[in-house]
Amino acid sequence: MEQNDSLGKLFKRIGGLIEKTPIGDLDALLSGEAELLIVRKGKRQPKENHALGASNGRDLASMILDLRSLASRDEGLRLLGKAELSKKDLEKMARIMDLPVYREDNAERLRQRIIEQSIGARLNSEAIRGQ
Repeated sequence: MEQNDSLGKLFKRIGGLIEKTPIGDLDALLSGEAELLIVRKGKRQPKENHALGASNGRDLASMILDLRSLASRDEGLRLLGKAELSKKDLEKMARIMDLPVYREDNAERLRQRIIEQSIGARLNSEAIRGQ
């Protein structure tokens, strides 16, 4: 019975969040372009607009989604090159992706790490599985 009460509360809370969510975000979730993320309160307090990843009019979160849909690392490098992101923007993007950011990192190293996380890991996995 206690488990049913917990599930009921969970579904009620999820329903409330869905009602507040813009329809575009729900469409992205249903199409697989977006994913849900559960973050404990107090565990990770963003200093900037972490959820949207907004940086000088750029939507870093949507750029990450675009990167994850690309077929090669070179395409990812071209996308990041066209965006002309600063080192600070790349650091924000890396943090959104939960990648470590080191003081010694330069913009090129951050680009490489972002590409490897968003595209390279998937390509390596597909190669191992023989796809």
